[in-house]
Amino acid sequence: MERMLKAARASGSLNLSNRSLKEVPDEVYKSMDAVGEGENWWEAVELQKLILAHNEIELLKEDIKNLPMLSVLNISHNKLSHLPAAIGELKSLKALDVSSNLLREIPEEIGSVTSLIKFDCSSNQLKDLPCSLGDCQALSDLKASNNSLISLPEDLSNCSKMLKLDLEVATRKKSLDEYLKILDTYMDIVLQY
Repeated sequence: MERMLKAARASGSLNLSNRSLKEVPDEVYKSMDAVGEGENWWEAVELQKLILAHNEIELLKEDIKNLPMLSVLNISHNKLSHLPAAIGELKSLKALDVSSNLLREIPEEIGSVTSLIKFDCSSNQLKDLPCSLGDCQALSDLKASNNSLISLPEDLSNCSKMLKLDLEVATRKKSLDEYLKILDTYMDIVLQY
């Protein structure tokens, strides 16, 4: 692990996918604090890309806020049941992939990540998306298919840069026209009913 963290401090990228991890190693949250022998702290690069896909991780700690320069976080194909509110403190995050987990909700704090461009929360157990997602005005690619969505937040129409939207909504007697009214500014829409 130390060798991988050292390489991550040099490159800004850490890939821990397919390692049967049950939790994110604490050293990851403290990667900049652990500059080792033979390394110069002024040459270390803050972690910008963290790939934790295809593990058995059940918890992402609030300590994720200690990685403020993250621009890519992929924690797909794990066993997460919730995301920490601290996800909203990752102000540089551009791509977030939490697909294929056990998530029942996305925290409202996601709306604080105004730099978010790509968000994949597909294949979870979501019934709705947070209204605050509409505050992510840079969002251009949203994948939320294979959930149990029963509605869409109207604020999602604030995401004027949306180019790709992939989702399924259980209509519950609402007409397709009502949903299209919310989404009328999007160029590439994949709706499955």
